[in-house]
Amino acid sequence: MSDDKIIHFNPWRDFNDAAPLPDPFAVEPDPAQIARFVDVVFGYSEGLIPVRGFVDKGQGKDGRPHNIWIDANGAAPDKLATFAAWGAREGAAVYVIPGTVAETGQARAADVLQMQSVVVDLDAGDIAAKLDHLVHHLGRPTLIVESGGRTADGATKLHVWWKLTEPAEGGDLDQLCQLRGDIALKVGGDMHFRSAHQPIRVPGTVYHKGGQERLVLIREASDLEFDLADMLERAGEMPPMPGVGMATAEPREKPCVDAALTTPVREGGQDAWTRFEGV
Repeated sequence: MSDDKIIHFNPWRDFNDAAPLPDPFAVEPDPAQIARFVDVVFGYSEGLIPVRGFVDKGQGKDGRPHNIWIDANGAAPDKLATFAAWGAREGAAVYVIPGTVAETGQARAADVLQMQSVVVDLDAGDIAAKLDHLVHHLGRPTLIVESGGRTADGATKLHVWWKLTEPAEGGDLDQLCQLRGDIALKVGGDMHFRSAHQPIRVPGTVYHKGGQERLVLIREASDLEFDLADMLERAGEMPPMPGVGMATAEPREKPCVDAALTTPVREGGQDAWTRFEGV
């Protein structure tokens, strides 16, 4: 990543001097929800958190992405809240990659060193039924987040999080990413979360798409934590929901062993064919 796309974050100089919101009734970020999220997603992790600020579509505003990296430590909630306050004023959504990296500028899947949560993005179909299915088979989640979006039928889109007892890294990180993809496939969730570098909205920040301002809201929170091996077992036993995801996927011809062994795989999840596809 070139230097002109990297912002070296000084919260007081760069973002904390933003002008006050002109509308006293405007939606403002909630630092308490941001702090709760940081604890669930980064509380046990070490390294840097990649943070993204994108101007939400449909506002008639332009703006380049803002990329910052903050330490996964006790100061992270305040720094992220400062960035969120800037985003609220600029009409920018705030995302993080829910894992840590070693150096500023890193943001590829191959750069992610640790992740400590399982997440599924429910953004279509009968979201209430999908949530019930997940809770029944995987257990009550640590966080249920209203992401700000709505389906065509007006249902609230959700991010569902299960906090792990410790960060996953190395081979466990590969298993975690595969787990996220398997869960999404079985309930018709967003399959992009097979990749470790898929960014996600931060609860407690402001959603602006289409000019509709809403708080990205923690609907439900618990102190529950889960063992990765247990989650893998539960997800393996979870049946696919009828009519969604893998239950409706068209059959496709499986590659032969030679193709699986010889098809080139580029790092960082750059292609549809990954080592998981090969397996």
